Amino acid sequence: MNEVLHKEIDLIQSCISRMAQNSFTIKGLSLTCISIVGAVLASQSWYLIALLIIPIIGFWWLDAYYLHQEKLYRKLYDWVIAERPNGTQDYLYDLCTDRFSDDVIGIWGCMKRKINTIFYGVLILMVICFILFQCLKKPLLRVCKSSDIGSHFISFNAQFGYGEIISLLCLIGSIYLYFKFNRKLNRQQKIINDQQIQLNNILLEQEQQSKIDNQKAQIVVSAVKTDKWHFIIANKGKSEARNIMISGLTDQVNLGNLKDIDLPKLSPNQERNVTFSPLSGIGDNFECEVSWEDDFKSENKDTFIVYMNK
Repeated sequence: MNEVLHKEIDLIQSCISRMAQNSFTIKGLSLTCISIVGAVLASQSWYLIALLIIPIIGFWWLDAYYLHQEKLYRKLYDWVIAERPNGTQDYLYDLCTDRFSDDVIGIWGCMKRKINTIFYGVLILMVICFILFQCLKKPLLRVCKSSDIGSHFISFNAQFGYGEIISLLCLIGSIYLYFKFNRKLNRQQKIINDQQIQLNNILLEQEQQSKIDNQKAQIVVSAVKTDKWHFIIANKGKSEARNIMISGLTDQVNLGNLKDIDLPKLSPNQERNVTFSPLSGIGDNFECEVSWEDDFKSENKDTFIVYMNK
């Protein structure tokens, strides 16, 4: 079961990483496209430059879509972490996240996230500024530099137009995006690592508890009546019970020649029964004390109230 759980978690984590990587790729692609197209269209009419807003909105929606998918897979991851240790086999290896759609924000909500709104809003604002500056038909910056080297006079004259400025800003944005996304991935990875440690601890506790349960015998007693009253002693545990002693019955039931019930052993899911007759005045139940040995503990003791079910 633990191996199955780890494989399922690995599948979900790969989906989460892929969605996050897709979101990062979309941002980088949008910057690259705006930078290249902006430089190409720098000398074109303003209404052609305005068409850049359409792919920006398209990239914005696509980025929000992948963010939405990432949140769905994270919800699936949390569900698996919470339910699988309890033995739930529902939706095993099922990567469909439709059942969590109502539990996470939609694509429109992801578009309105602060980081996406700022990122794509700035791109749209840059295009608008580009259009306004383009209408002026003037370079934004002129740099002139001259120097005399030997007998030659070198003159440097550079004009920085709006396309170059847009490209420069996109380059700066790409560098910022890389570090921003890297920090986000580190935070997400830390959360996943913490959840993985928590899950490993739960699985380790369950494994230890399972080992303990395999060493324990569980003695239960009951009384039923057919033609006679029968005192039933059963082992519901996973280990053999030895030296079983049931005492405290003398003043409550008549066991014939027996004072106490002494059984050498009971295998798992095995039971023994002893006939008895209740003494007058004990009502519909009586109390007894049971002690036994098993692989986990040499001295086990429990007190039972036995109800006489006719």
